[in-house]
Amino acid sequence: MNPAVGTNSVNFRTSPGESRYDALVIEVRRRLSRGLLLNGSYTRSWWWDSVRDTLQYPQVMVRSTNAVPHSFKLTANWDIPVGHGRRFGSNSSAWLNGVIGDWAVNAIARVQSGRQLTVTSSRLVGMTTDELQSLFKVREDSATGFFYMLPEDIILNTRRAFDTSATSSTG
Repeated sequence: MNPAVGTNSVNFRTSPGESRYDALVIEVRRRLSRGLLLNGSYTRSWWWDSVRDTLQYPQVMVRSTNAVPHSFKLTANWDIPVGHGRRFGSNSSAWLNGVIGDWAVNAIARVQSGRQLTVTSSRLVGMTTDELQSLFKVREDSATGFFYMLPEDIILNTRRAFDTSATSSTG
């Protein structure tokens, strides 16, 4: 104890968190004839997060549950051949070229692996994490037009569990 200060406590603050991301990216681009451009890529990635149980033990790096290890992407762009300097409508007026000329169509596709849903800081009752993840699907409620990711009964039971009404006998 320091008699001048009158205390024997220590305030210790640290921010030991760390993450690491490594990736390999392969990309192919090809401009084809008649205004078609294709771009495809594959990404293989590794994501690591730090874990430290206490300050007595060293920090350990573990694989992150939020990683997307494989990702395929494809982009296609087609310049429609209408307008000045193009196959069709090259002699059109400036006004008409402003309306029908220089249009393009673009399409994008992505397929990836990884966990769809990571459950943290929660307690599942009546099911395991794997069972919950198997129920994770996009669905549309036809009555409201809203999109949901879990079945209606799970959402309803979760709302009931957290409904804390002071005027209701059930909570």
